[in-house]
Amino acid sequence: MDDTDSVRGNCTTFLATEIIRELSSDFDLIGNPRLVRLNPAVPWKTRGNGSLILRFGKGAGERHLIGRIDGKDLYCYDEYVDVPYERQAILERIIPLVESLHESDADPGLIVSDERPSYEFYE
Repeated sequence: MDDTDSVRGNCTTFLATEIIRELSSDFDLIGNPRLVRLNPAVPWKTRGNGSLILRFGKGAGERHLIGRIDGKDLYCYDEYVDVPYERQAILERIIPLVESLHESDADPGLIVSDERPSYEFYE
């Protein structure tokens, strides 16, 4: 997810927290959330100029405490079990979060995918 920042507020990490809060009752975080630093020299950037990657699924193996949300421990897992899920159901839960934080000078983007994008995707 990216482009949530506005000169009036909001930030990508805040939206990530809200998405984790929404999905953590039904899904586990697989690996730590990852911050992707984008080009800091672009003139149209807002503040941090970064994107976040959140990977959800059914955790397996060892879990690691990575933080707390609303006083509840938050864990991530190194491994996962391949289980089917309804992508549309996930989108229906997180799109309202994205829309509720939308600003006129920010245009949030979000990708929900079953597979990691190929290297060529990033070129």
